[in-house]
Parts: sequence; C-alpha cells; structure tokens
Amino acid sequence: MGNLDRNYAVEITLKDSKVKVPSMDIFTTDTAVFNMLVQLKSATNTVVPNSELGGYTVKLYAIKPDNTYVTHDGVVVEGEDKLLFDLDSKFNNKIGTYKCEFTVTKETETICTNSFSYTVKAPVHEGLSPE
Repeated sequence: MGNLDRNYAVEITLKDSKVKVPSMDIFTTDTAVFNMLVQLKSATNTVVPNSELGGYTVKLYAIKPDNTYVTHDGVVVEGEDKLLFDLDSKFNNKIGTYKCEFTVTKETETICTNSFSYTVKAPVHEGLSPE
C-alpha cells in the first residue's frame, strides 16, 4: 500500500451480518489506490484474531451501475487482525453507485452480509480539452 492509497476501514459483525462502512467516494481516474481493510467481529462481538482469519473466506461482490458485477477475495494482512481487499480498476471504471455485499464462509457455513454502497465519480476535467 502506498502513500496515495484510499484505505477504507470496514467492520463485519458475524452474529447479525451487519456491515459498518465509512462514506466512500472515489473517481474513475483513481488507479491502484482503492483498498478496503475488513475486520471480522465474532458472535461475542470480539475481533477475530489474525491467527484465525485464515479459516475464513471473505468475498466482496460489487454490482456496478450497469448491473454487471465483479468479485474479489480478501487476503489476510500479516500481523494485523484484518483482511485486505486491494481493488483494481474493475471496481471504479463506471460512474455511479456500486451496491455491495460480502459473503463470509467458515468450513461448511456461509453468511451474506447486509448491503452497502459506494460512489464512483468523474473528475471535473473529464471530457474537457486542454487550452
């Protein structure tokens, strides 16, 4: 992760499938900087530690404004109790609102979280000609 990265902290409460996300606004011209750092909270509302995160598979589904979707699997961040979703340009190449959800799987059990959204905007200079 670099100095220009937009790192958004996301929290998933496994007991009730709730997702706590900040407001996320990114631009179509943002390249290799869109990251979600996801923390899982167990049924007892404690953070799932790094040593146990490898037993979970967490997948992000993002429905684009044109009703197509893209997915991405989280990767355990070494030394932290978080999963990294390092999102490429497929997650910000259409202007509009992206509706998202996560699936969380552990062994034979899978849950789907409540949905959330983020907005992709065009920069003000898009489509203009330089002087």
